[in-house]
Amino acid sequence: MKRFLKYCIIFISFTTLFYLVGLIVYTIFLPSGLTKNIQYHLGGIGQMNSRIKNIKDFKNCDIVFLGSSHTYRGFDNRIFSKENLKCFNLGSSSQTPIQTEMLVDKYVDFLNPKTIIYEVYPITFTEDGVESALDLLANDPIDRNTLKMVLKLNHIKVYNTFLYGYFRQLFSMDKDFTEAQKNDEDTYIDGGFVEKKLTYYDRDSQYVSKHLGFNKNQILAFDRTLNKLKQRGINIILVQAPVTHHLYQSFSNTFETDNFFITRNSNYFNFNKLMQVDDHQHFFDADHLNQNGVQIFNSSLIDLLKQKGIIK
Repeated sequence: MKRFLKYCIIFISFTTLFYLVGLIVYTIFLPSGLTKNIQYHLGGIGQMNSRIKNIKDFKNCDIVFLGSSHTYRGFDNRIFSKENLKCFNLGSSSQTPIQTEMLVDKYVDFLNPKTIIYEVYPITFTEDGVESALDLLANDPIDRNTLKMVLKLNHIKVYNTFLYGYFRQLFSMDKDFTEAQKNDEDTYIDGGFVEKKLTYYDRDSQYVSKHLGFNKNQILAFDRTLNKLKQRGINIILVQAPVTHHLYQSFSNTFETDNFFITRNSNYFNFNKLMQVDDHQHFFDADHLNQNGVQIFNSSLIDLLKQKGIIK
């Protein structure tokens, strides 16, 4: 029996080492099209690499923004700074509550905000969180909080990318990487916002009615995050950013989703119901405001926060 256990340990150790070495060699030398179970993209469309490096300059904020691409494309620090508010935008592409929890654990104590504005796009609560995790694994330093996120997701692509990313971090392979401030039509703004070149949504898309069923793991992560923020004494504002009229009308259970959020936090505001924007003039795609829309949205939010006495 002892001999059998000895050989089992040797076999497991050998296969683990072989897998790790193979994974690294496979990823480095083969074209990306052949490595579908490893997705490691430095930079990326959300300029997360720049945002993470920018955190060190924003200790003790008035407001930190959390959430998906609606966050880093929807809350413009420059507009809030005109109200003498120091803000940092910690949004990321397709960020689900599982990634939000990780980012809160890693960075909120340093940023030390008085208020968190958490953009809650219902679609992100229906997703598994893999896409957002891959973005963070390539652009955010890997630590024990990252490992916790990886284990919660329990997905082969996430495991592989985590191992490969940790290998690169261990040998400082990305230490000299610097992301361009301008990337195609996007410009990174100090503090985390990404300004897109002004374009207009030119479609009248019709969407099939869709019932938004929330993922249980995302609900648990969301509730944990709210509790962590409340324990820190941080003021929490939940905001649903506006999307195009046709897209919003396709969600069949908006009353149910609104009720979900307001029962978690009384300061919840659905701007699809609180302001008027035009699908063509104020969006660049079906669910992202263009800069004209951002200006209207942010001004409306600031006015509302003043009315509620949340900001002066």
